[in-house]
Amino acid sequence: MRRFYISVITCLLTIAVLAGNSLVSSAADQFMALKDKQAFRKELAEKNQSVHSIQAKFLQEKYLDVFSKTVKSEGCFFWQSPDKICLDYSSPTKYKIVINGDKLKTETGGRSSVVSAKGNPMMDQMSNLISACMTGNLDALGSDFRYEVRESASQYLVTIEPVSQMVKKYIAKMEIRLDRRDMSVVKLVMFENATDYTSYTFTEKKFNETIPSAVFSIR
Repeated sequence: MRRFYISVITCLLTIAVLAGNSLVSSAADQFMALKDKQAFRKELAEKNQSVHSIQAKFLQEKYLDVFSKTVKSEGCFFWQSPDKICLDYSSPTKYKIVINGDKLKTETGGRSSVVSAKGNPMMDQMSNLISACMTGNLDALGSDFRYEVRESASQYLVTIEPVSQMVKKYIAKMEIRLDRRDMSVVKLVMFENATDYTSYTFTEKKFNETIPSAVFSIR
C-alpha cells in the first residue's frame, strides 16, 4: 500500500528549481500579503469554470539532500475534467502515469501495472489535492488542507499544507504559482521534508483542446 501511495504522490508532483531558503521566490518576485482575497477567489473560480482540459510540457527538477544534486526530467502533462490525468515522461527515460477515475496505471519498459483506489480515503485526499493543484480550484481542497495566498506583480503564490497526519507522512507542504493573466499553474513545488523537494515548471499550455481518449487508457 505504501508503494501505491508513493505512485500517487509521484503523479501529484507532475501535475508541474529553487534552492535554500529562497525556494518560493526570487529577487524579481517580491511576494506580499494578498490584498483582496475575495476578488482572488472570484477570479480563480471564473477561470476554472471555463477550463475542461489542459495540455502542457513540463520540466521536473527533483532535489535530494542525501545526494546533494538535482535530477531533471521532461515530458507532457494532460488533464481532463473531472478526474483524468496523464504524465508522459519522455526523458531521460520513458515513463507514464495515468489516473482515470479511481484507477491508477504506471507504465515503463513496455510493462504496465493498474491498481484500484475505490473507497480509499487517502486516494480521495490525493485526488482533491491533484485537482486543486492542476486547475487552481482551491475549493477542491476541502477541510483536509489549509492554504495561504500571496501576490507579486505577475503571479500568485499559493502555499498548501496538509492537516491529515496520513498525508503529512508524504508531503510537508506544496507551493503553486499562478499566472495572474489567466490563473493557470506556472510552477508547482512539493516539499517532502525540510530539504527534499520536487518542482514542475509548465510551458506551452493549451486549454480546452480535444485530447485523444487513448491518452488516459488504463488497459
